[in-house]
Amino acid sequence: TDGVLVVDENDVVRVANPAGLQLLASGAPPDLPLTLQSASPWKPLLILARRTFRHEQPQTADVDLLHPGQSPTGLHVRTWLTSTREAASEAHT
Repeated sequence: TDGVLVVDENDVVRVANPAGLQLLASGAPPDLPLTLQSASPWKPLLILARRTFRHEQPQTADVDLLHPGQSPTGLHVRTWLTSTREAASEAHT
């Protein structure tokens, strides 16, 4: 039942489970990859993803997704990095 999104540093959703795709959809589930845009219902997710990359720390927040013509969808969001930039560069050396 948990929606899972894998977002890269370019604001692109690369992978999502079925529940995650439902969170992004106002109708039919979107095709991936999908770029999160600041002028969209997904802005709260974009803000948390960017904050996670900037601080290289997990983030937690309660947010509302506001799809046009629909009631707000309240979410408890947790983000974390799969690895830090430092760890990734050490792995390649």
